[in-house]
Parts: sequence; C-alpha cells; structure tokens
Amino acid sequence: MRIFSVEGEIVGEGTTVVLEPYPHIVLGEGGHKRATWIPLGKNDWRKMIAFPPCPIRGSAMMDITCNLCGVAPSLGVHPNEGNLRPVFEGGNVGRASIKEASVIVLKSNGYLIVAPRNGDDNRVLVLWRVSSGFRGSASITAGEGVMVIASDSSWHSGRGNLGETAEMLAILKPGQELRASRSGRRVQGTRAKLIYDGKTISTIFGGEEMEVAMTDEVVEGEYI
Repeated sequence: MRIFSVEGEIVGEGTTVVLEPYPHIVLGEGGHKRATWIPLGKNDWRKMIAFPPCPIRGSAMMDITCNLCGVAPSLGVHPNEGNLRPVFEGGNVGRASIKEASVIVLKSNGYLIVAPRNGDDNRVLVLWRVSSGFRGSASITAGEGVMVIASDSSWHSGRGNLGETAEMLAILKPGQELRASRSGRRVQGTRAKLIYDGKTISTIFGGEEMEVAMTDEVVEGEYI
C-alpha cells in the first residue's frame, strides 16, 4: 500500500518514522499521557525506511559535522549510503520516512508495519491529523468499511485544555472516507471529509451544512 500523511488539508506522500528505541510510527504525542506507537517489523524496516540526503555532502564544508546524520561527511559514513549507525547516534531520530507498507494484524490484537507483500494493492494507509482551535476539541471517525489501525489525540498543552489534534491511522479502499469535526476559537471549517477515490486523496472542510450539501441521499424538506 502507498502511505500518505495528511495535515489538515495538506496531503503528503509517506509518513515519518521514529527510530529509537525501535522504528515506529507515533500518534498522540504531547501532554501528560502516553502516545500510541505502531512498530515496524524487525526483519523489514531496513528495506522500507528512506533517509534525507546529507545537505553538505560533496560541498566545501566537508569537515563540519552534519546536522542530519551527526558525523563529518569526510568520514564517508552516511545513512543515505546504507550505513544506519550514524542515524541512531547522531540525532536524526524522527526524520526517517516510509512510503509503502503492508500491515499485519497480530494475535495480541496489535498491528505491525511490514514491507509491501502485494504490488497490486490499491488501498492506501493514511495518517490524518486535524487540529482544533484554541481551547477546542477535535475528533475523527471512520466511514463504513474503513479499517482503523490506531487513533489518538495530540494535546496542545499538558492536559489538553488549550486544544488538541485528532489523529487517525487507517487503511482506505477506493470510495471510502474519514470524517472529522472540530471546535475552538478561530475555527471556520468545523466539519471535514477525507476521501480516497482510488487514485488521489482529497479533503473538504466546511460547516454543518456540508453533510447536506454532499449527501447522495434524497434530501427531505418543504418547498417555500
């Protein structure tokens, strides 16, 4: 499956992976609570993870420590050249990413992200984050048939009283959707939809009227 991260209305390919203490995707960071971790398979993650290129490799700054991989480029060891050790030791945690994957449902009811097993899989793995306004709340619900891998909330303060960001990691088939609602100060679009049509992912934000405007069902009412 292809993987997408959607920040509100902005759709991006792939999603970031935190490498320590083992590679995993994180939902629900921030605040006085534990985040949700979805691990990558031990035997697969080296095949899946891509690293950002070193910005000073080959430049005149060869003796300066790289701010991405944590080593001097003159040493010739860089994560984008297949050596993963500098990433763990040099502060590149959280910048690695994956763009394709499969998901295993574990007997313990958890999930494991592994390398793609089916090249013809037309589903997508989507991580959608929707932020509330100041002192507001946010939530995401899955449409019919959507497989939810994880959902959580990132709090904007220790106890979430300044607002939150709802997060959901889900597998969508063509025609399926996610829905979101949010409140708080300076929020215009209180309702939202994320739709996968089999080729692209799109988002629509609006008010309470959006549900009526986009329904395929016959709208009942009286003519005036």
